[in-house]
Amino acid sequence: MAKQNDSSEQPPVAPTNFDAFEAWKQYQTVAMHFNDLLMRLRSQSLAAVAGLSAVAAVVVKAGVDPAMQWIALAGAFLLLSVFWLAIWVLDFCYYNRLLAGAVDALIELESQSGSSGHVGRLVLSTRIEAVVADGKKFVTGQLGGSRARWFFYSIVFVSLVVGLLASAVKAGLFHGFQATGPTNAWFSSGTLNLAGPDSALSYSNDAWLGAEIPLPAVESVATRAKFVVPPSGGTSRLLGYVAEITVAPLDQKKIPAKYLEKRVEQSPAGPVTTMPLEQVIYSVIFNFDLVDRDGFILSRASGRQLFIRSGQKNVLQELAESGIDPGAAGRVVSVKPHLTILKCESCR
Repeated sequence: MAKQNDSSEQPPVAPTNFDAFEAWKQYQTVAMHFNDLLMRLRSQSLAAVAGLSAVAAVVVKAGVDPAMQWIALAGAFLLLSVFWLAIWVLDFCYYNRLLAGAVDALIELESQSGSSGHVGRLVLSTRIEAVVADGKKFVTGQLGGSRARWFFYSIVFVSLVVGLLASAVKAGLFHGFQATGPTNAWFSSGTLNLAGPDSALSYSNDAWLGAEIPLPAVESVATRAKFVVPPSGGTSRLLGYVAEITVAPLDQKKIPAKYLEKRVEQSPAGPVTTMPLEQVIYSVIFNFDLVDRDGFILSRASGRQLFIRSGQKNVLQELAESGIDPGAAGRVVSVKPHLTILKCESCR
């Protein structure tokens, strides 16, 4: 009995051939898309870190206590470091692997195209999945293991960590790394508040009630101070400071008539001529609160008596009279000055 053919059997499916050049163009488009994503990720992340660092530096310097400035900067550097580390992981574990898988498939396609103008199967997604999900080693070692990527992320990350550590040390967060003695750093007070309950300016009774010629308005006061070794040596430190005090010009209508006349007075050295008064001179003194990172006043330093003249910016430079223990000086994070107007030196 003759064997009959089974009508349910289907003829074998002929293998599909794809044009190699057309497939190469599609592979190339995908690879370039991943490369563009990767470059934008890196460049925009770098720009974001630079921009946020600049904004943080400007914001914390705008009228913030010096101790809080360093704490705020340390926090900003910490957040930026975490952000950069997250971008680093996203790049290495995802976006770079997408590009490496696409390039692997492209290289394989180019190898096959040398023997035939057609390819039997497309493997782009297969290669990408193998690299991204399965962690398969890249075929192209140059792309996957480039040192440039490590240098790019490491340089920025190390810079952020250095900024974080430096800010934390300055803020006194790492006592183990704090200086055991005073440094040469300046403590800048900026422009002092001269009005209200927190005013850094006050007047003695002699200046306020007993002066024939009132001192014109003190327009601005700014100071900066640092610890210095005393001229005589020793282990203690002195607070040196520079102050700029701007005083308004004297109103001539407020000068008593006796000060507007030329006078000749006798002295042991001979006659002394005093010209009519144009501006007034007052004696002043500075006191400084030395504050640690917790806001506690460690010590107070008093300056010597100095003199200011109305109608000009008076630049004063002096040393405080009392010495400071080096251990206490090393814990100081801010110096808060206070100016007291003592008396009218031009009055008689």
